[in-house]
Amino acid sequence: MPPHATTQEVRLICPTTATDAQVQMCIDMAQVMLGTSLAGTGPQPEQTLWAIEVQLSAHYVCLIDPRATDIGDGDTRVSLQRGQDGKGLESTQYGQAAILLDGSGTLGSLGTRKRTVIKLY
Repeated sequence: MPPHATTQEVRLICPTTATDAQVQMCIDMAQVMLGTSLAGTGPQPEQTLWAIEVQLSAHYVCLIDPRATDIGDGDTRVSLQRGQDGKGLESTQYGQAAILLDGSGTLGSLGTRKRTVIKLY
């Protein structure tokens, strides 16, 4: 069983105003995603699974508490990093990192299934 991410580890890479309970909820979601998405994809080193879990947790944190990514000076401007519809894990830098860490390629293929449209006349 790989070591699980902690709220402190997630906060280290993703500073957030979310509460510890909210960060823990994101860790729990990441664990569920790992358990369902990567189960049966072959063995991966425990340290890799831990790193993916930390990145996925930060991805979920970013969805509930968007991070400022571009803070201007002079004229006030702030850009927030938040998930974009239809982008899945690629919508945050943390989701992108999780995809890169996954040696099975499973996380990168999530949400890329083609839809079949059937017209009924």
